[in-house]
Amino acid sequence: MSDNVYIEKMYILDGGQAQVDDASRYSPGIDMGVPMVLSCNTYLIRHRDQWLLWDTGTQDDLIAVPEGRVIAHGILGTVRKTIAAQLAEIGVAPQDIGTLVLSHAHYDNAGNCRLFPCARWIA
Repeated sequence: MSDNVYIEKMYILDGGQAQVDDASRYSPGIDMGVPMVLSCNTYLIRHRDQWLLWDTGTQDDLIAVPEGRVIAHGILGTVRKTIAAQLAEIGVAPQDIGTLVLSHAHYDNAGNCRLFPCARWIA
């Protein structure tokens, strides 16, 4: 093996959905009044024999509210499957995550940070 950076495995996890009534909030003047649903993916990456998680999705406890809840700025957040459950399906425990990378601190990117107490954070 070389010292080159490479990815051994990568999983795309469902970090919830964000729903808005007016898509023009993201592109002013375009799609005014048109509803939009955005996926909030997270990425589990096996890198150099360690697990890295890129973003943590919408908070898992929102699964108890099937209709979703307005989280911020009129955005309805929903969770269909928890990050913890998706990790378990893969055979990865939250404490196995060595590095947690947060692209930014919106609710759908940092909602489950508390699940990873053993991870080194990069923000």
